[in-house]
Amino acid sequence: MKHFFILLFSTIGFYNIAFTQSENDTLKNEWSVNVNFFVNELIFSKGIDENIIGYQAPVESLLTYRRYFNKKFVWQIGVNFYNKNSEIDFVSGFGENQTQSKKGYYLRTGFQKYYHLSDKVKFYLGTDLLFSFQKYKAFIEFDDTTFFFNGNYTHINREKEIGLVPHLGFRWELNSKVSFSTETNLIASYVFFDIELDNPFSSQPLITSDTNSMQRDSEKMSFRFQQPIVLLLNFRF
Repeated sequence: MKHFFILLFSTIGFYNIAFTQSENDTLKNEWSVNVNFFVNELIFSKGIDENIIGYQAPVESLLTYRRYFNKKFVWQIGVNFYNKNSEIDFVSGFGENQTQSKKGYYLRTGFQKYYHLSDKVKFYLGTDLLFSFQKYKAFIEFDDTTFFFNGNYTHINREKEIGLVPHLGFRWELNSKVSFSTETNLIASYVFFDIELDNPFSSQPLITSDTNSMQRDSEKMSFRFQQPIVLLLNFRF
């Protein structure tokens, strides 16, 4: 499904670039594609099994739409989503079968202001609102194991996040319609946790708790910084 949306938006963008407007028209719309996703996820990470408990998707959007009010002021909305699964043992020596899954959805929207450094190079500042949801599930199966009791081990962690993303970046324009950009982000957010635990151990070895089942809500403030390692390909029409 993710690849379908990428192909759909890319096709729409190329169609508008190639057939809709001339060089003299005012180009007010733009699609932006995260090049890092194609390089890392579709090429280098394809088929690689990994321990995903600590994975968190970057807040840079996979796909972004921008609307230009004028040459300097822009509104944007972007999305990012992922779905990872792993069958490697994340706790060595426990159980017959261990699986992990993690999925997440990100939405960010806000404004940018551009400053022209030259005919081809621009510097921009912006601030976005960030909304995200992540769900992590770990499962250990204890079939034919008499040492443990009361079923299998299941741990579900849901995270809901809302915050601000101030960012700055640079853009290099190939022509009036195609450009590359990179940016860095500071994320200040409030994270809500919802933890469910079904634990067959008399003494819980994975999470500090002596209970066999638990459901707990909590929250925290989060501050993190992301370096400008993302490369964006922009199509304006």
